[in-house]
Amino acid sequence: MSNVLPEDAVVLRLLKASDHFFRDPDRKVPTPNAFAASSADKEEAAQRELDVGISLYERERTTPAQAVAIRQWFEVERGGSPGDYRVGAVSVEQMTEVVSEAGHSLSVHRDPIQSPPEAALLSGASGHCAAYGLYPKSKADRRKRSYRDMLAELAEELVLVPVE
Repeated sequence: MSNVLPEDAVVLRLLKASDHFFRDPDRKVPTPNAFAASSADKEEAAQRELDVGISLYERERTTPAQAVAIRQWFEVERGGSPGDYRVGAVSVEQMTEVVSEAGHSLSVHRDPIQSPPEAALLSGASGHCAAYGLYPKSKADRRKRSYRDMLAELAEELVLVPVE
């Protein structure tokens, strides 16, 4: 079985319910930051000596509630308090179209949570994925209008789903 998700796969993106990720007070309209790399994404890439992968969950393997519970578990483990999250869904095909139109390539790989070992046992941990190609290596490229436009278009493709 390939680790690359098929085009028809649907992935979930967790968004903290904050002004950074949403344009409106009701938290229904995501900003371009919805697909920006988080500090955790960047740290993990540095530790594993990989390109930065944007954290997602495969809908077939992880429910929205499980994805939120996993994120909150990590927040508590790191000494914080669990945050309030919204979950957006989008197909790999939709993401690929947007990224291709912007002149980039995208691949979404299964990346089950394995560390720490107790996190790997959490329900839905096997559905964790990483999207590669959304985070340019150079800071200058990340500041280009075309990059920000691509992130904005990806955010528009997200459909918020209930967390139950």
